[in-house]
Amino acid sequence: MQNERTLQFWDDFYESQEACTDKEWILQPSPPLLELLQKCMDTKGSCRILEIGCGTSALGREMRHYIQQSYRNQGNQVGSVHLLATDVSEVCIRQNQERDAGLQGVEYRVLDITQQYPDMKNSFDLILDKGCLDTFLFRSRQRGGGTKPYGQLVRTVIDNLQSWLSESGVYVILSPRHKLKTVRDYAGFSCVDRVVLDPTKLHRGDLEGAEGEPDRIYLYACRKEPSYSPDTHLAFPIEKPKPEDEDACCGCKLTFFDFRKGESVAGRGENLWFRKWRVHCDHCKPKRRVE
Repeated sequence: MQNERTLQFWDDFYESQEACTDKEWILQPSPPLLELLQKCMDTKGSCRILEIGCGTSALGREMRHYIQQSYRNQGNQVGSVHLLATDVSEVCIRQNQERDAGLQGVEYRVLDITQQYPDMKNSFDLILDKGCLDTFLFRSRQRGGGTKPYGQLVRTVIDNLQSWLSESGVYVILSPRHKLKTVRDYAGFSCVDRVVLDPTKLHRGDLEGAEGEPDRIYLYACRKEPSYSPDTHLAFPIEKPKPEDEDACCGCKLTFFDFRKGESVAGRGENLWFRKWRVHCDHCKPKRRVE
């Protein structure tokens, strides 16, 4: 559980912001952004959305409305969309409940994502994160984690989020970080796609980061690995398995054999080829840049 000092900090923050609702970190929920987020989803029918660290943002609310409207436009009268927007601050959640009182399909709840909630397991088709994981990575580093992205607190959070995804669910992160090793190396995700966004061609958020407005924003779409279990698997394996010829890059779908252009692994040595392949798979982002 997060300590009382952290909880009080966020309550105090939202008390000070009480007259300013719909504050948006990083990006506004504009139609181009909402369209991009929907494309990350696999489901075409009823779906459940979880937003973590929602603050007073309207992202989750607008995302739910956008998907529901798209269903109606396609003549899908069966598909329904439910949003559970959460934050650790009781003050924040109270403000959202007052702001959106009576809005159907939208629920606000106090939630500490460092805690397990068995009733939420395998429940959500989309988890939205706009800056939430960033705060845990920052706190982990400030508490002596150095540049290591795998502190215990972060591992607990990421394991919880993975368990709350449905089998075909996707965890989508919006972040100014150009690398997120925590999700890239996590064994509980079968694939992590990175999309580069140009915030000047979308709608910037109201609030700037500590270093001003970022030149690029990154969207990470993390897809669940159903076979992963935190009880039996390492969250961040020390050694990655050796690739087979038929193994394919998650981004460009190139096989390891085609990556070598048919050259024998023994020719230049296994270590060189395996290292080059891992670098390619970690950073591959063909045709994923959104202008």
